[in-house]
Amino acid sequence: MKIVHPVFGELTFNYGWTKRIKLNIFKKEFSVEINIDADEDAVFDENQIKAFEFFFSDIQNRVTQAENGIVGYYNSIIDEVIDRLDSDSNFGQKLLNAKNNPSEIFKFLTVKQIMIPMNFDDNTREAGFICDCEWDIENGVGIKYINEQISEIGFQDILL
Repeated sequence: MKIVHPVFGELTFNYGWTKRIKLNIFKKEFSVEINIDADEDAVFDENQIKAFEFFFSDIQNRVTQAENGIVGYYNSIIDEVIDRLDSDSNFGQKLLNAKNNPSEIFKFLTVKQIMIPMNFDDNTREAGFICDCEWDIENGVGIKYINEQISEIGFQDILL
């Protein structure tokens, strides 16, 4: 099922309303799915519309925030991640070598979605990036924005 929304544009229903865009982030171009959380009836919350508009009104700033945020997050968790790996792990050494080197950190990430979840607080616009990452294949990484500022970086489920 497809619709054309006056703000979101053409969307297809796939466990939420989705469309693909090209996005340059983490020094690469990704084909990213935008996912707007709603049922098949395509009734979107006003906060989702505002979140989408504000998030994309300065997307380059969101990208810069995400890149800076990921570097800080990575550096705060990577020693613990490495401790869980086999001590002879070449992968662990690659992870360690990437510490404080954004271009190396970004190589471990794949941006999959921009999520616009349902939100029932009239004063809150929520959106974020969902990424696969090689250092935590099971949980990935989520970068959550509240009112266009990063509020949390952690496992993907902070946005799901």
